[in-house]
Parts: sequence; structure tokens; C-alpha cells
Amino acid sequence: MLVNHKIILLLSFLTASVFACTPNNFNGNYIAISLTGTSTKDWRANLGGGLANAGVQLIIYNSGDQPDNNEIFTIAQPTPGNFEIFAYIDFNQKFVIGQTQNSNTFTLQNRTDSNAQQFTFDCGTCNIKTNSQNWTLYHTSCSIKNVDNGLCMDAADYYSSASINQTYCTAASKWDLWGISPKNVNVNSSSNPNITVTTSPTITVTTSPNSASEVGQSSGVQLSIGGLVGIIVGSCAGTAIIAILGVLFFRHRQSNVGKTDRVNLQIVE
Repeated sequence: MLVNHKIILLLSFLTASVFACTPNNFNGNYIAISLTGTSTKDWRANLGGGLANAGVQLIIYNSGDQPDNNEIFTIAQPTPGNFEIFAYIDFNQKFVIGQTQNSNTFTLQNRTDSNAQQFTFDCGTCNIKTNSQNWTLYHTSCSIKNVDNGLCMDAADYYSSASINQTYCTAASKWDLWGISPKNVNVNSSSNPNITVTTSPTITVTTSPNSASEVGQSSGVQLSIGGLVGIIVGSCAGTAIIAILGVLFFRHRQSNVGKTDRVNLQIVE
């Protein structure tokens, strides 16, 4: 049983590594992080209390169709593949989200350029949209993993507005990253910036690639390998079904023709 357990863990790791893509078009856009799913898209990562102070805890909260100021972040990439998550309400951009020392939670911290304050995003589908005028889905079904300990953000108790915790990535929550172009955000120069967006978040993919080779070219959408495999397998399965139905139809026709010939011969005699 122990060997089988190790094999399962290895396969889980390989699957997670292969069937994932990394976002590459944050481009200074403002980002809101919500739980993946139609019924949970309004449950977002939220800075409890709404203040840009060190020690503020990252929680999960439902604020409705539009993200509040304390649910908006900017993403920076200090090293290839690693990202820092800055708080939008921190006008001076000196605080980032980081793993809480001696705890299972995440807090707003003074930036120290440490691995505990850096994350990777492994998503099911990347770069769905960029530079949108409204809040739009950019990347979906993402695991957000802390570089320091390899654990992922989890909000299993989202319904109680609980803290966002860390757990093994195979069991952690999946997240959607919504974005909006900075030019569509009004910022108050005096205190906290203010968002003035009137439309609800929508997925706005306007092109439908005709083949797997066009994915990521005509629409800019980057599918994970798992997505491409699904398309290919689905296409093969559909072709096989059509072929089987064709053979059955041909045999049925041949059988009917034979019966008709025998009837005609009997009439002639």
C-alpha cells in the first residue's frame, strides 16, 4: 500500500506540473482574485478591515458583483515565474502579501524580497483577456503557491468569511484572476484609491479558434496541455462515433436491399 501511495503522489505531482500554464500578461493591470466557479466568483481575497497596514490578514469575503478597494491587487514579477502581490489600497506600494511566520495564514507585510512573499500561479487557462475596459476573467482555475514552503492558498471555509490558509496544492482551492486596465480606474490623490466601474464581471472571449494550432494565436488564449488533450480526444471520439454509425447504416441498407431482391424474385417466378 505504501508503494501505491507514493506512486499516486508522484502522478499527482506530474499531472499538476504538465497540465498547467503560467499567466504572462498582467502588464500592470489591476487584479481581483476570486474562487473558481460560477457560484463562488464573488468570494474574493480581501484585506480584512480595509486598511493598508502591516499585519492585516488576508481573508475570503463576498462583496458582490464588483471588487472593493481592499480586494484589488497589482502583480509584479521580481524573478522569472515568481510573482509578488501588492495591495491596491497601499498607495505607496510598500506592502505585499506574504506567508505569516509561525502561522498558517497570509498577511500584508513590508516588502523584503523574500521567498515567503513570492508566489507562482499555475492555471488551467491563461491569458483569456488583457487590458480590458471592465472587470473581465483573465486567467482561470489557478493554484497560488508560496515559493518558500510550496503550499497553496486555500479557502475551504469561504462561506464564513474566514482567513485564507495554506495547504497542500493537490487539495487547495482553485482561483480565478479577474483584471481591468489601469486607464479605466479613477484614483483619488488624497487618500485611498477609488474604483468606479459600473458593469458586472463578464467573460469576453470574442474569437473561436478553428483548430488546436490556432489556440493562443487568433484570440491570445493560452490553453494548458490538458485543455489541448481534451480537444484532441474529443475530436477523435466524435470521428469514431460518426464512423461506427456510418458502418451500421451501410450494413442496414445492404440488409434491406437483399430482402427486396428476394421479394422481387418471388414475384417474377
